[in-house]
Amino acid sequence: MNQYPLMQPLLTKKKMIAPRLLIILVALLTIPFIPATAESVVLEPVKDNTIFSENNNSDGSGPTFFAGRIRRSNSFRRALIAFDLAGSIPEGSTIQTVTLSIRVDRDPAGLGIYALHRLTRDWGEGNSNAGSTSNGQGVAAQSGVDATWNEAFSNGEAWTSPGGDFISQATATSSVGGVGFADWSSSGLVADVQNWLDSPSTNFGWILLGSEGSTVSVKRFSSRNGSSANRPTLTVEFTPGQTGCQDVFCGEDIPGFPGWRASPWYLNYNVDFLPWIFHDEHSWQFLSDTSTEEVIFVWDLGLGEWVFLNENSYRWIFLFGGENAGWVFTFDDNTPDRRFFQRLDDGSLFSVPPGLPTN
Repeated sequence: MNQYPLMQPLLTKKKMIAPRLLIILVALLTIPFIPATAESVVLEPVKDNTIFSENNNSDGSGPTFFAGRIRRSNSFRRALIAFDLAGSIPEGSTIQTVTLSIRVDRDPAGLGIYALHRLTRDWGEGNSNAGSTSNGQGVAAQSGVDATWNEAFSNGEAWTSPGGDFISQATATSSVGGVGFADWSSSGLVADVQNWLDSPSTNFGWILLGSEGSTVSVKRFSSRNGSSANRPTLTVEFTPGQTGCQDVFCGEDIPGFPGWRASPWYLNYNVDFLPWIFHDEHSWQFLSDTSTEEVIFVWDLGLGEWVFLNENSYRWIFLFGGENAGWVFTFDDNTPDRRFFQRLDDGSLFSVPPGLPTN
């Protein structure tokens, strides 16, 4: 049913494929209700550092970093950490779960709440190294490279606010106490990683703050420069996105018609309400998230059935349920209603749904 008369078919219809051959194809297809398979990746940091509130020291290349408040000078340590997603998670993927694991190396403070906040500007990790016996004081920052309490890059770029530029609302919190790995996992972490995947230029990582309202809360954590077994890790579970096309129909935007795309084989459709699409001929269809360019499943609102189609089968479509289940041919002839026919084993034709004319 064409509710958009301006959107006439732009390309000629493709030659039909014999139904008997397509039956073999369908036998190999996955049932459309099975969720898309998720993948996972475990990443190590590309940089980490500690900044110290009482001086301009740093600890960019040391085997540990610190977060929390120390008793003797009423000073604070904050840890910076960042991960590179490029090359490990395909563009267009949907992030499902995220877990950050960091090992507590020394814990003089006991149980406390430690919060991750998303950083809003880039920062440096240089060659400053307080060593494995560090008492949490750091060493002189490498000029122009290391982050410090006052500068994102020492002797170069100042933070807008001393102590780091970050979102005030915590992305994730964790109750941390004792030596061993601590985990952070939240919808906020998922949102941050999804945002960094979609907009890599905004990926500056997180800053870790440790119960700074307490009298003493400092903990020492293993950094990326420590032993491989103790390094921080970011575990990301994701569903790979469609590649090579804007969507599974591989349509191109139609100039002058916002939301409308033209497919080389499925012709004109609107994507303003994805996963619902409005097709110029078939009206409303719901696109299953299991669909790929080769295997497309839609719920056809007019037919009230799940339908299989792809570039090789269309204008034959496969209905999965109802009295007309099987291969059905749909005509492209600009009549007020869609017209279908189905060929029975004896070669006879009937209309689908019953009552619609055949040619």
